[in-house]
Amino acid sequence: MNPDKTYYFVDVPGVGCALTISPLTFGFIGREENPELGLFLGDRTKKSELEHIIAQEANKSTFQAILHGIGDNSKFYSPSVAFCIGAASALFLCPLHIAFITLVGVPFFAVPRYLQKGSVGNMKNGLKNAPVYDINTQPMKDYIAQERVEQKINAYVIRKKELGFWGQIKSVFREPAEMQQARLDLAKDFCHLYKISSQALGSLSPQGQYPLLVVRDTYNFVRNAYERKWFTEQKHIVFTAPVSCCAAKSQ
Repeated sequence: MNPDKTYYFVDVPGVGCALTISPLTFGFIGREENPELGLFLGDRTKKSELEHIIAQEANKSTFQAILHGIGDNSKFYSPSVAFCIGAASALFLCPLHIAFITLVGVPFFAVPRYLQKGSVGNMKNGLKNAPVYDINTQPMKDYIAQERVEQKINAYVIRKKELGFWGQIKSVFREPAEMQQARLDLAKDFCHLYKISSQALGSLSPQGQYPLLVVRDTYNFVRNAYERKWFTEQKHIVFTAPVSCCAAKSQ
């Protein structure tokens, strides 16, 4: 196992599959035409689901990739952090704010997202022959089932979508009370999942810790998102099944 040369997708219960990225460029580590791939899965039947998700990401138009990004990290945030940075200092958009959004925000997100689209396209075919390794995440699965975490996430995401783009922007400054409570409840759940995954690391040898480190760090990212700590480091890109699919499975 060589995390420095291989792209490892790690199954993170309650979130999806996480893939390591470069914090400096927000891009995948390396952009080889035939990247080396590996999968750490708690359930091997998820391999075909991941292949389908990656194929969908690869088939995104360039515009969609730039607007929404690759993967689902943006699912945990409002639709445009760059827009919010420009608008946060005033109740209206003056020419200075518009210039900030256009000259700083758009290029800041557009370039790495364009590169990520090319990276994920190179992974589409390689996933079919990627080796699959087992990962034991049963303690996290038990907590997620007991606390109905996936159902809480689905309900929260659906409620956010109902607000629409401008409603989500407004919610950054004046969040509906029921959404705030749902968000903070999820933050507590992921704080607990972070602790469970940290404890699980203690029973592993250093060589076997990598996948659970990814799980722990992903829980930390999601917790920060629900706590609205927006400008913390993102070490992984998360790929999830559509909410409608997850909702159907949970019923």
